[in-house]
Amino acid sequence: MSFVDTFLNIINFISDFVMVIVVMDIIAIILLMFMERCDPRSFFAWIIVLLFVPPVGFILYLYMGRTIYWHTGAYNDRDFWRSSLEGARQDLEDDMGNERYSEALNVAKVLSNAGADTYTRNNDITVYTDGTELKDAIFDSLRSAEKSILIEYYIIRDDKDGNELMDILTQKVKDGLEVRLMADGFGIKKGPSDAIKRFKAAGGHYSMFHYWVKLLLSPKKSHRNHRKIAIIDGKTAYCGGFNIGDEYRGEGPLGHWRDASIKVEGRGVIPMYMNFAEDWRYTVKKDPLKDIDHYLDPSNGTHGGSDRMQLVSGGPDTMPNNQVPMQYLAMIQNAHEKVYITTPYLDPDESTKAALMYAAGSGIDVRI
Repeated sequence: MSFVDTFLNIINFISDFVMVIVVMDIIAIILLMFMERCDPRSFFAWIIVLLFVPPVGFILYLYMGRTIYWHTGAYNDRDFWRSSLEGARQDLEDDMGNERYSEALNVAKVLSNAGADTYTRNNDITVYTDGTELKDAIFDSLRSAEKSILIEYYIIRDDKDGNELMDILTQKVKDGLEVRLMADGFGIKKGPSDAIKRFKAAGGHYSMFHYWVKLLLSPKKSHRNHRKIAIIDGKTAYCGGFNIGDEYRGEGPLGHWRDASIKVEGRGVIPMYMNFAEDWRYTVKKDPLKDIDHYLDPSNGTHGGSDRMQLVSGGPDTMPNNQVPMQYLAMIQNAHEKVYITTPYLDPDESTKAALMYAAGSGIDVRI
């Protein structure tokens, strides 16, 4: 066999090998995309990448394109959670029969059927739009804690407020309380590391959501935990947009900070606890939570508040039925008089654009 024949045979072998890899990559990506209910626009974009840069395209998809992760932990309290869901559905149906609430609760019913966390009555809800007022309320609640503190934040700054938070948590650990703190691996990079070390040395439970060092080789690089939840003694809870830091009280380079958070007392604490519990179980494998009775106050079920609420969570763990965009669409489509939107980030998809244009065109007062 001549040199030319040998060379051509090698080229043919390589071509066949590459073709097999391309076909296998495309099959694998298609299966993953169907499993993840991939957006058709993204689907065709990734197919093009696969065709032109195999097998690099497959690696790129695993690294950048995947949208879903599943929580690995399982509830220890499935019976409690199942009864809570049944009670929430019944509360929602009862309220739907009241003309005062029925129209507004169409949105809640849509989200409930899509898998949003439980709808609850009997709450007292306080809204905060000023960072100083919120910080004072949270820190006062933390100082008055008597049994447990469960807290997760995307950002805790290494400044006055961040270190004051850690000092409070560390003192509560020394007082004998169970304190669990979760922060995001990316958001906490410039956090109060020395104070966190003192907190852990005192016996506090600490976890980091997706350690940033591991993200260099992780397909979950964009999967961040932006939740801000604080649960005190299982009967008072805070959540919303404010992180912990001086800047959120207007003392940073951006000046006055406009955001929104809420304080919840009543049955609405329960789904907020379950949200924290699932995040903790996903993040921490060797430091499990205790039984639910240890964290939730029995008075939640009998609280006498009159406010209704429904916790709506978004993120890759809620895909493909991400309730957050569904919530926006349902609210816009159910509007009769006005749609006022305040947001730091505005990049609406085509369906949201169409809903806003339809609302404005029909005479509804739309302001962004």
